[in-house]
Amino acid sequence: HSAKILMSYLRFDKATASERELLALLRASAWAKELSSEEFAKRNQRLYSHQFGSERIDTFVIRNLENKIVTSMDVLRVKFFFKAGPKASISVKEGFLIASVFTAPQHRRKGYAALMMSRFFEQQKWDLGVLYSDIGPKFYEKWGFQKTHRFLCEMGGPFPKNQLTINPIEPKAWVDKVFDLRKSNFDSDPKGQMALVPDVDFLDWHLERFRFFAQLKGRGPLPPTFFELETSQGRTYFAVVLNAMTQKAEVLWRDSNSEHSLTAIGQVVESWGLKEFTFWSPNAQGKVLEEECPMGWFQGQVKPEPEGFFDPQICDWW
Repeated sequence: HSAKILMSYLRFDKATASERELLALLRASAWAKELSSEEFAKRNQRLYSHQFGSERIDTFVIRNLENKIVTSMDVLRVKFFFKAGPKASISVKEGFLIASVFTAPQHRRKGYAALMMSRFFEQQKWDLGVLYSDIGPKFYEKWGFQKTHRFLCEMGGPFPKNQLTINPIEPKAWVDKVFDLRKSNFDSDPKGQMALVPDVDFLDWHLERFRFFAQLKGRGPLPPTFFELETSQGRTYFAVVLNAMTQKAEVLWRDSNSEHSLTAIGQVVESWGLKEFTFWSPNAQGKVLEEECPMGWFQGQVKPEPEGFFDPQICDWW
């Protein structure tokens, strides 16, 4: 009973800009990887200062009786393709992407993160959402999120030398092409219920992280990221970026229906002097590094299905 009374005094709120910077130092313990805590904090500052970060990301927190932040999460405003059933027409709707759910070690196992999620869902205005869990699906299933199976895979060279026509293209042109391709693939898949819509600002926000990595390592500008691939079956598209911290490339998006995309990506990566690239796949391909946990959520008369979040790419959840 006393625990319930205490929880009632906790306050759901938004973090200020200065509080975000302090939170970065705490979050570094979980997600800094190759970065120092200070570098991780600078990276976050860059991402929040980006146009997408400043206009379309809110940081929600739970404050205790002493006004101290005990848990936090970021909510990104994104857009989705959505259809209520296999024969339903596609609509484009706004929604949310939850990221960086974090509770400091001394405050864990007290129900703070669950309270924050519940308060968010009491107040949020959208019908669609997604997150990419690094703790497994069980916690988020309480709010109706459904897991879609994906693997993080790695491929290494030497890569096949097929005669492929690979052309870098401008981000806006790439997004327009992938919008049509993704919509078509989504429309023809009976399992598809929701899918992220390609977005120039969102993708450039992702690239800001890799620009920061390149500067840390004293490299010049990033090589082209967005490509068009001409095949005998027609044109397809992919986006791959150089990660100067790991000396590997990371695929932001590829058409998993294209048999030539991985070969083309390998040729691009090799031209950069790199030997490996990582990508998401619905199947175990190359070397499987780990299983990923993308999770979709929507509310309405139709219940979300486990594979309803279609082809979850176009994000490398920061």
